[in-house]
Amino acid sequence: MKPRTLLLISALVLGLGLAVYLPYTHAVQDTEPDLTELTDKSLAGVISYKHNLIVMIQDGAVAAVKFEETKPLTVKYSYRVLLKDKGEETVGSGELFDEPLTDKPPSVWIQAGPFKQQWSYSAPGTGWFYYEPEKLRMYIVGVDKFDKLNLKRFLDL
Repeated sequence: MKPRTLLLISALVLGLGLAVYLPYTHAVQDTEPDLTELTDKSLAGVISYKHNLIVMIQDGAVAAVKFEETKPLTVKYSYRVLLKDKGEETVGSGELFDEPLTDKPPSVWIQAGPFKQQWSYSAPGTGWFYYEPEKLRMYIVGVDKFDKLNLKRFLDL
């Protein structure tokens, strides 16, 4: 098993607070997040759910995705997708979670229409997204633009 990050666990021993760092893995189910699609060409970006959304463009399709943290390590997302050849938007939603200390396997893939991009928890209110710029263009936009954003303008780039 590969440690992904460190998890700080506080404990009281003999009335003294101790901080212990342990590898953050999905050992409960003997599984790990599927990182097989990440390569040394992959880049990572961090997003603040309260302030930003991501726009993804690839192969004649564009998606705007906004996030809302519902509880620690769990994020709901909403998306709008426009396919150049269809001209009609589709909308949807999903949930991401990375709860290593439960029996629930992680769900770390943002799926919006033809897009499938990896996500991981960063800190309260923020998350990481992963992409290869040769394959996918990503933009960070103010979250207040989600409903008003003209997706077609990104297809003309």
